[in-house]
Amino acid sequence: MGAVTRDDQIAALLEAGATQATIMEQLQVGNSVIRRVRVERCIPLPPGRAKRSRAELEALEPRAIAMMLAGAGSREIYQELRLSLNAIAQLRRELNIPAPRRDVWAEFRRTVDDAFERYAVPAEDGHLLWTGPRSGRSLDVLASGGRHNARHVSFRRHYGREPIGRVFRRRSCPLPDCVAGAHHTDALMRGTTTGSRT
Repeated sequence: MGAVTRDDQIAALLEAGATQATIMEQLQVGNSVIRRVRVERCIPLPPGRAKRSRAELEALEPRAIAMMLAGAGSREIYQELRLSLNAIAQLRRELNIPAPRRDVWAEFRRTVDDAFERYAVPAEDGHLLWTGPRSGRSLDVLASGGRHNARHVSFRRHYGREPIGRVFRRRSCPLPDCVAGAHHTDALMRGTTTGSRT
């Protein structure tokens, strides 16, 4: 099997249902590259993401307004109706419906397993692609009042024990953002005490 290219990574994320914004942030590529891969590999848009007519968009406005009045946030409305954030903001302004106060600690109140499952997207060949928060190279699980390493969480879930030393992706796994537990090793498995990758 040849080396996995950037196009392969984009295709895997598209097939897993990741949004363009997620792919742009995760792989540092532009819209045009993502569109090209989608067209070349004949990957259809997921249901509900295809372009809609003006009439279809206007028909969603009453549902969006009902959700706003019920206290839904803009991202929640976007995820449910696929109505653009700009259109939602414009509706709020026109109808003078204030945005709800954002609960910045909501992520931290989830359990580690819930937060992990929310952002770990299954892909082909047993890969599990991380689409969640990150800080630098670290893939972050924000849960249970703290920040956890997604690779460590996945390792623990797969092997049933805490990792010893550093956790590294196996050389046989070509996807940098894969967090599948079976695709990682710790120092004990590598037979090292220094934590170096072998």
